[in-house]
Amino acid sequence: MPEFNTEDHLLPGKHLVLTPFAKFAWVMIGLAVLAFGWLAYNGFDPSGQKRESAQWLEKAGLAVKEQHWDEAAAAIQKVRGQNRDHPRFLRIVADYLKGTRSDPALLARIITSLETSGAMQPDDFIWMSRDHLNNGRVEAAREALEQVSKPMRSSLDAMEAEVALLKMENQPAAAAKAEAALLASFPNDPRIILRKSLQDLDGTFPELQRAAQARLWELAEREDGHGLSALRILTQRTNLTLPEAARLRQRLEKHPLASLNDRLQALSLVMRLAPEQRTTLLDAETERHKNQPKEELMAFAAWLAKEKEFERMQRFSAGTALLNSGELFLLMAQGLAEQENWQALKDLLGENRQLPVSKARAATWRALAARNLSPDDSQQTRKQVQEAITQAKSEKNALALLGAARLAEQWDMPDLALQVYQILSEEDSVQKLDMLEKCWQMALILKNSEALLAVARQQHQLRPENPGFTQRGRYLTLLLGAEIEAILKPASEDRNAQDHETDQVLLLHALGAYRLRDSDRTRASLEKIRDATSLTAGERAVYAGLLAKTRANISRAYELAEKIRPELLLKEEQVFLQMAL
Repeated sequence: MPEFNTEDHLLPGKHLVLTPFAKFAWVMIGLAVLAFGWLAYNGFDPSGQKRESAQWLEKAGLAVKEQHWDEAAAAIQKVRGQNRDHPRFLRIVADYLKGTRSDPALLARIITSLETSGAMQPDDFIWMSRDHLNNGRVEAAREALEQVSKPMRSSLDAMEAEVALLKMENQPAAAAKAEAALLASFPNDPRIILRKSLQDLDGTFPELQRAAQARLWELAEREDGHGLSALRILTQRTNLTLPEAARLRQRLEKHPLASLNDRLQALSLVMRLAPEQRTTLLDAETERHKNQPKEELMAFAAWLAKEKEFERMQRFSAGTALLNSGELFLLMAQGLAEQENWQALKDLLGENRQLPVSKARAATWRALAARNLSPDDSQQTRKQVQEAITQAKSEKNALALLGAARLAEQWDMPDLALQVYQILSEEDSVQKLDMLEKCWQMALILKNSEALLAVARQQHQLRPENPGFTQRGRYLTLLLGAEIEAILKPASEDRNAQDHETDQVLLLHALGAYRLRDSDRTRASLEKIRDATSLTAGERAVYAGLLAKTRANISRAYELAEKIRPELLLKEEQVFLQMAL
């Protein structure tokens, strides 16, 4: 910076000549004025972002007004900064969401913001009512709809909302009347054509169904969302001919709003109607989707799985990262198992391969493959089931544990099944009682008396009012001779209640008296048993043994005992059986 004489002045001297200091000062003042003017012109927005954002706001508003939805979406995305909080921007976004009928949750939040700022419009209450209704708030929906002005209550949106609300309010007659008025008021509106066509298609009159289908074909020529909706409805029809299916496919190929899934749905329809063309169509579609973006590849691979084209899906996915997707891998593995293609499933899973699914699920699939590829190799199958159980326990995966338990049960491995069902029964869930019953069944197969007693006690603890569980516990306690004193009093109470003296209860009295070495009471209870066929095989063995031991009826004891198969009995019941033989 140049040095100046501090005595210099900004005004010219007597010869009208500015000093160097004055010249420099005036230049700086001029620049400052220009800068201030420029800032003022740009709204004190040095980078011009505010002005640019305001321009995008104008464009978005115009595009929404003219229903150019793609342009509107692009312009809305360009709006930045404080403009996004302005009520005008919120209004534009709300109108865009209404026009495109997208993201009702976001629309509800925006309308709430507009209500707070006092910028609500009359039709906003219709959409607010819809949001309340979608979330089950029926009273709030009615309250919002009642705020719609009377002239606007006859609009299509308001009448649709009224019909939906009446149905939720369980007023079928009023809803039917309102819907009839809606259909009569807007017969040529595409939304109403779609609505009435769906009603007629579900009706019982063939002539109405044909007329509805004809209306949908006309509507399907439109390039907008209504046309796409008509195409989607037609794709779901089961009475289409092959030419109609081909026409649908061609129309969806050209529709600007149709997704890949829409087009593939139409292709599925054509293949079902022309199975002889299936391979040719699949080859062409597979070739078409090579080198496409990942999202499209994923969608196509998922469609192949839906069509049960798992081998083609595997070939298509080879050399790509598609099978790193847990969803696609799951579809592939489940499909191969469904088709019983066990070797392909085994190859897919590998041995030490890192898979995009849980280790427990992979181990379960390996067990399935091993069992079906080598049905005689029980050791290998058991090893795979144990691995599945280990992994499921490690992951605390109840669903995988249940799957492994069912496989173990199905493949005659009750000890492994019991182990898993015991783990599952420890969880406090609505299935706890079911899991305990499974434990009972497995322990019964294993003839594991101690496990049966433990299960019976847990069942009684959960449902003390259940007489079946109570009798199970008492019978096993007396049979095993474990903690007899704890049940003697309740057993005595049952003995005094004549209404409860079933044959099973009488046998419990006899067995309790026998454990107390009271032969007279034992015989007295045995004599009251009316029908031994109502007893289980194990109970009959105990009954026969007691008859013989107390000499109440030795011939009857032998007659009963010789008809009982020992392999059906617990080891403790077999002891009583031997008493009678």
